[in-house]
Amino acid sequence: MNILLADDHFMVRAGLKLMLNKLADDVTVIEAENYSEALAQIEQHGTFDLIMLDKSMPGMEMHEGLAQIDMTLQPVVILSASENPEHMKLALELGAKGYIPKSSTREIMINALQLVLAQGTYIPAQMLTNMASASKQDIIKKKTTPTAQMTGDTHLTPRQLEVLALIAEGQTNKGIARLLNISTTTVATHVNTIFKALNVNNRTEAVSNAQKQGIIG
Repeated sequence: MNILLADDHFMVRAGLKLMLNKLADDVTVIEAENYSEALAQIEQHGTFDLIMLDKSMPGMEMHEGLAQIDMTLQPVVILSASENPEHMKLALELGAKGYIPKSSTREIMINALQLVLAQGTYIPAQMLTNMASASKQDIIKKKTTPTAQMTGDTHLTPRQLEVLALIAEGQTNKGIARLLNISTTTVATHVNTIFKALNVNNRTEAVSNAQKQGIIG
């Protein structure tokens, strides 16, 4: 497995390399100190199995660097000290397959990278919590409108809203459990509660109904 790791701090790269060796039996890590070096490594080596980029590096902004990488050929994950949900949202909108705060534990990082390598998308808990809060505020604002009256009666908890958002992303119960660091049994309980609250029988109906009610976008 070939991985490109770009971060302008040597000690951070050293620690991440040790973690990356846990992903597979044969891992080769190519290092870069900034976006320009990362782009040069891509040009030299071709596609990578995984690209990890620090959000803030000298010489180039994240959106400039990502715009020059063909992310249809290789998954890109953003690392950052920032836990601002807007930064997370921007990275994913630009095409990154994950955003990992540097405050994350090694276990969370490994699980996130394994999810990305399995062609999934890692959404950090901070962003999910923000999405849930935003959805809850939307529900409160819309309670007086006829089309949203049922929304106000669903009484989904913030955690259930997080699970619902992940269901809409196409995540399985196992994937949701990994992302939220809870058991699959707990996820299943939340899913059943969501189905009952929305009066549906499956995930597709749940997403469709939630979108109609304005619970999720």
